[in-house]
Amino acid sequence: MITKEDLQHKYQQLPTERLMQIIDNRSNYTELAVEVAIAEFTSRNVPEEEIRDYRLKQIGNLHSAIEKTTVHQLNFFQKLLFFFLFIPLLNFAFKMNYKSDGFSLKLRQSNYYSLIGFLSLMLSTITLVAYDWDIADSTVLGIWMIFFIPAYLLDDFFNKRILVERTKKSLIENGFELEEE
Repeated sequence: MITKEDLQHKYQQLPTERLMQIIDNRSNYTELAVEVAIAEFTSRNVPEEEIRDYRLKQIGNLHSAIEKTTVHQLNFFQKLLFFFLFIPLLNFAFKMNYKSDGFSLKLRQSNYYSLIGFLSLMLSTITLVAYDWDIADSTVLGIWMIFFIPAYLLDDFFNKRILVERTKKSLIENGFELEEE
């Protein structure tokens, strides 16, 4: 088990910014770790300007994270790509990049279009087979393509709006005051 002295020695070596991160993210550390970080931070007599710069940097990081979560979305051609190439092996790399880069909205939209693309193709095919309609394959593809229109129109409702509401709720829970629209 780590002792208070071990933490004091370790925290003396840390840069001030790292100490501020520990203090800001108290829930990720033990009470002892936070207590030692606060003691080390106060012993350094950090100037207000450095604290302000750290806060501005944190606000910039938060702004960037919110944009990735709620603003950056798939363009029209990417939406088409995921709708028609729903097979996981074909779009797995794109989705992993979105996830690792923190683009929650893009990841949610790519999953949405892949699922709707698959379900609409299955629905088109099953309906035509069940009713034993003698229709050309191109007609099945045409019907499948038509399903893209409602999927595209409902995208904002099922994806962006939900993420925006979830982000607002998270910000309010963490003590941020939001302006009313």
